[in-house]
Amino acid sequence: MAESRLPVQTVYGLDIGTRSVVGIVGYRKGKKFVVTAMARKEHETRAMIDGQIHDIAKVAQTIKDVTEELEGKLGSKLKRVCIAAAGRVLKTATAHADIELDELRTVNEEDIYTLNSAAIEEAYKKFLSENDIDLKFYCVG
Repeated sequence: MAESRLPVQTVYGLDIGTRSVVGIVGYRKGKKFVVTAMARKEHETRAMIDGQIHDIAKVAQTIKDVTEELEGKLGSKLKRVCIAAAGRVLKTATAHADIELDELRTVNEEDIYTLNSAAIEEAYKKFLSENDIDLKFYCVG
């Protein structure tokens, strides 16, 4: 929802897609939906693959950019949003991973990627051991 200058029942809808993020702000007037602002931005990298988030920080930045563009158009802050969620069943598993690094070495992006990958692998193992169901799940992190 937005504050102040917008109609009371204003809705901010956000679609986080594989190629882009689309934000629409509007309100219902009778049986119609009136769009007051719209913004779209493509992901700068392959942060989303097949509808799944692969780089949370980059997707979050794209969402922030779309939101800020809409706020600029509207002259109001957007504080609440409705999102489109995939129709799949979602399960969450949390895990911990460690890697050893030289004391004198600077941590780089590859080290962080390795650590994230190890944690995702552990989370997936944990998920498989705790869930004996006949559904196919995809692991995303």
